[in-house]
Amino acid sequence: MSNELSSWAGAEGPGHGRHIGKLPDVQLFEMQCGLAHCGWSHPSEFKAYQLILVRCGGFLHRHAGVSSFINATTALYGRLGDEVQVAHPLDYPDRFLAIQFVEPPDAGLPAGPITVPDNVDLLHRIVAAACSTDTDGFELAANVTSIVGMLSGRPVQDGRLKRPATAVGHRRMVEAAIEALLNGGFRLGLAELATLVGASPSHLSRVFHRITGTPLRVYRNQLRVRSVLAKLQDGASSLTDLAMEHGFADHSHLDRVVRRHLGRQPSSLRALLAPNAET
Repeated sequence: MSNELSSWAGAEGPGHGRHIGKLPDVQLFEMQCGLAHCGWSHPSEFKAYQLILVRCGGFLHRHAGVSSFINATTALYGRLGDEVQVAHPLDYPDRFLAIQFVEPPDAGLPAGPITVPDNVDLLHRIVAAACSTDTDGFELAANVTSIVGMLSGRPVQDGRLKRPATAVGHRRMVEAAIEALLNGGFRLGLAELATLVGASPSHLSRVFHRITGTPLRVYRNQLRVRSVLAKLQDGASSLTDLAMEHGFADHSHLDRVVRRHLGRQPSSLRALLAPNAET
């Protein structure tokens, strides 16, 4: 382990990362897992209180017998000592921002998966981009507090039904649909996506909304917008190419969807999130 990750208390294994921010009781890490397309790990324990905010990709998480698909729409808060398993079904590694706490946050984050609204998704990306310029840590501390506060009380809808077997089957169907979208399926239509997961379009739409609390159309757009943000963070410059890659009709369509979700134009976000951008 490199010196810059000497204080990392998260999962060990293939991958790489860097330490990007430090406060008296909080540390921030940008990480990339080195695993893809593999099954469940052996059980392991969280070695610190950690809030995981996915930048792109995603992974399966299992705690107390319940599995969840963690991706850019779903944060994960793990408590010291929680025993978990993870799996990486996607064809590419996930990347994430990890906020590591010495003590549990005062706002009382719920353990497990947490729904990430658009404003929090944008804020955690801005925090990562600004860490190199925030020399006194004042703004970083305020933003971390804001992220925790906005996520508190936002547990993921679990869609539990009266028949446990049916609930498990529905969750697996939803996870399969999310996996298909993340594996390059942003151009898939509803009928194509439903065929991939073995359901009718109406059944998939109804179950997806019940399980996640979000309509499938809106969820798909959230994933697309957050994938665009990840590309901008990596230095992508052509908005026209990003529109084509993510299944938008054209640059104008991309612009409308991004502004609807984030209230900003993609061009302004590119200036904000690009590597070495001035703030």
